[in-house]
Amino acid sequence: MKKQILILSLLGMVISGCATYATGPLFSQAPASPTDKGTLYVFRSKASVGALIPTVKLNGKPFVNLTAMGYSYAYVTPGVYQLTFEKGSFKYFITEIEIKAGENLYVEYNEPFSMLREIPESKVSEAVKNYKYVDPSNISF
Repeated sequence: MKKQILILSLLGMVISGCATYATGPLFSQAPASPTDKGTLYVFRSKASVGALIPTVKLNGKPFVNLTAMGYSYAYVTPGVYQLTFEKGSFKYFITEIEIKAGENLYVEYNEPFSMLREIPESKVSEAVKNYKYVDPSNISF
């Protein structure tokens, strides 16, 4: 009986760890970026079962640990950046993005399908209305 309770307890911890969803305020536009920077928004869709929380990095520098249905943003110096989603030591998704001064760039990582897509600014409000804010670990880029 003790063995079954231990197994059920461990299973409960694993399942609850898989369901880590963002808990901040619902999506809203960030305040306008400084004129010499652009704004990068990163979104993460619902997580697949057993999914780890990816660390999003720009040029190898940690930006945010992005929970499911979460988003974050940073004001970024114009240029080309390598955007990486890492889970532990595994680089799950890597792509290059270009940020321009005064530009808003919206990127969504779709967990179940392992896809990264840019969301057109005209469709952002509807596409991510249920996403919640996640505090970034770093905002200096």
